[in-house]
Amino acid sequence: MFLGSEGSELRRRVEAAEYYRVATCANNQLDWLKQCYAVPMAKPKSLSDKLYRDDAYIAVARTVRYFTLPCSEVVEKLKDALAAHGREKLDEAAKDLLAIEGTHPNATARLKDDVRKLCWGLLGPDGDQWDEFYANVENPPPNPYKPAVPKPLDVAPLPDSGDSPTPDREPKRYAVPPEMTAEEMIHSLSDPQLAELIAECRWAISHYGLKSRKSRPFKKDLHMAEVESTRRHPVSSEEDELDIDEVAAALANTIKIETGMECIVAHPEEIQRLQKLPTRKLNDMLDTDLYEVSRYGPETITHQEAAREAALIETELSRRKVPR
Repeated sequence: MFLGSEGSELRRRVEAAEYYRVATCANNQLDWLKQCYAVPMAKPKSLSDKLYRDDAYIAVARTVRYFTLPCSEVVEKLKDALAAHGREKLDEAAKDLLAIEGTHPNATARLKDDVRKLCWGLLGPDGDQWDEFYANVENPPPNPYKPAVPKPLDVAPLPDSGDSPTPDREPKRYAVPPEMTAEEMIHSLSDPQLAELIAECRWAISHYGLKSRKSRPFKKDLHMAEVESTRRHPVSSEEDELDIDEVAAALANTIKIETGMECIVAHPEEIQRLQKLPTRKLNDMLDTDLYEVSRYGPETITHQEAAREAALIETELSRRKVPR
């Protein structure tokens, strides 16, 4: 009764202080227990550990190996692994191991460069190290990463060089095997056979005429053969300028064969030079060129150069819509 409300407040503060002291001791003891009995956290596995101990990673690496494969083919080969490990696990492995190039549906997959270095114990040597690795082996296994060189086809030979083109003989074509397309057959020809085919196609087009129905299959064969010849013998960097001229001349020749239209090959510098000249100067140059064309014979260089320049000037005047 003597303390009244003040005694109650004092008692409440004492109880609160005691509770705070006990709670503080308990927290300190809990921290001490954590330090004594704390369990260390497991370290994350490295990519090397996953590659050699995780079955999903092993399946992805052994499926792709050192090849560059279409993604659709990789998915098809991993069907059994998908059933065994689940999509989530395979997606994780593919994300860590594979580099995807291109877009769907033409995307391709290959092992990342850093992953290739880790795969020696799992996949053996890659294509670049294969020959060196098996250098001292008597009968080494074939290098699976080196594209096989196609063997020349055993096809009926074309007329030999002694059988020169004459009006009396008909042009001949290679017989395409039933299991191959014409493009695959041309791809499998040897270099001498390919050269023979190009010469025979050109002779056939000249023999039948540009617009003849009989020359159409030879035009197709000639185009595929020239493309294959260019693929086998790429140009060197030192001959780029010369080869560009040859390509332009070949393109002009192809247009002439296909349409019968004459084409003139000109360098960009020539076109730019003519475009900078005033119209009056171009007309004077054209008159001079036409005079030289009429004065000199077609077999002379002066006639040919004048005719070429006159055609370029007429093209520029037509672009400017100048009447003649």
